[in-house]
Amino acid sequence: MSKMELPYNAFEICTSEGNLKLLMTAVYEGSPESLKRGGVNADFRIEIDINGITADLKCYISVGNLYSFYNDLLKCYENLRGEAVLKDYSEKLTIIVFAFSITGGCEIYGCVHSDSYSKNKVEFGLECDQTYILPILYSLKRLFDELAKIQGYYDFPY
Repeated sequence: MSKMELPYNAFEICTSEGNLKLLMTAVYEGSPESLKRGGVNADFRIEIDINGITADLKCYISVGNLYSFYNDLLKCYENLRGEAVLKDYSEKLTIIVFAFSITGGCEIYGCVHSDSYSKNKVEFGLECDQTYILPILYSLKRLFDELAKIQGYYDFPY
């Protein structure tokens, strides 16, 4: 089994407007039987520092949600259009959208709630060009390579 140093930087984007970072803060390997049924579980948090808005919040996403986002982001990057959406497992607390335009731009925006019991939330947005996306794809690929070592196979259902 591989050991990952935590928190693990799942991805980070730094532009002139600010920074957005997704960190994996815990990995729950489970038993060999639970790994066969559903794979590893993890905890995540997001750090936002965009145009004077600063937040550090727990994200209620699963490894499967992040893997689905990674695959969508890869397709958008290859096709230079579309949207990749990172949703939490309830689809109500964390939503991050990478919206690509054919002209080479990418708008990143989202909303993260502090928890499921309060109405506190942080909404954010920043723009970049598509050259910022390739390092995110590399970073996510490395993350999934490490998680595959832990669970013994390369599939991350949600």
